[in-house]
Amino acid sequence: MALGMFFVSTTHSLAAYTKTSTDSSQTIPLQGRYESPGKLGSDIISMAVNITPITAELQGNMLFAHFHTDVGAVQVTITDKWGGIVFIEMVNTDMQPTLTIPLMGLPSGSYIITFSGENVELHGKFQI
Repeated sequence: MALGMFFVSTTHSLAAYTKTSTDSSQTIPLQGRYESPGKLGSDIISMAVNITPITAELQGNMLFAHFHTDVGAVQVTITDKWGGIVFIEMVNTDMQPTLTIPLMGLPSGSYIITFSGENVELHGKFQI
């Protein structure tokens, strides 16, 4: 059974999409490093702990990456359990606060999403 859903962020305007699954929203925990530009020494560590520059959320067969702060140009990559790249895109986080990634057509299994840039290197595992 298909359900319709309209997703609107309070900080970013997103287009509507049709959810084709009854799965609920799932936050993908991200690990790695984030260094706030312009900070030195221990400030880098405290900024990394206190700011979440990127979050990733799985909603049905769509993955949403939200860039809460400008971290510059970021390469977003999704790999399968064998390390094969199934998605790759460069994002300018100053101009694009959200990236929508359709996951239709990918087989069920484990995947890793990676965000790589000059000041950020985050990754998280998820299942579809």
